[in-house]
Amino acid sequence: MLDDAVSGTTEGRTATPEEVITLLRTVARINPGNFHGQYNLGKAYLLKGDPRNAQAPLARAAALRPDDGLARRDYGLALLQNQLTAEAVPELLAAVKLRPDDFAVHNYLGAAMGGMGDFASAERAFIRALELNPDDEAARRNLEHARRQKSQ
Repeated sequence: MLDDAVSGTTEGRTATPEEVITLLRTVARINPGNFHGQYNLGKAYLLKGDPRNAQAPLARAAALRPDDGLARRDYGLALLQNQLTAEAVPELLAAVKLRPDDFAVHNYLGAAMGGMGDFASAERAFIRALELNPDDEAARRNLEHARRQKSQ
């Protein structure tokens, strides 16, 4: 069942996002200690644009495997999208240590630091994101915004 949910297939056809989430909720409910079930459920909610429902399974995944940089990154993102910036910062800092070459985590950390009013740290994080992925327009816009805020 988990393999079907992760691959997005069910009975030889492509599953809808709702079917995938239903399968993953079942896996997470049956075995709350299943890291992959929790992480994939949270990630599915994030991909659906539902950070409120993503937060709890991603928190469980990050607690089950605190050394998993993707779990920490995505949990931090869910917190950030839920406007829990102060809670997002330590998750994203942990994710940076675990995944130093992940441009997205640096971009998210920059957004969190900017949200806390620390525009110098935000600027550093956005610069690092752009060093890792020079074509990322979101990081470029975020860097420009942080620089404007820092100069005020």
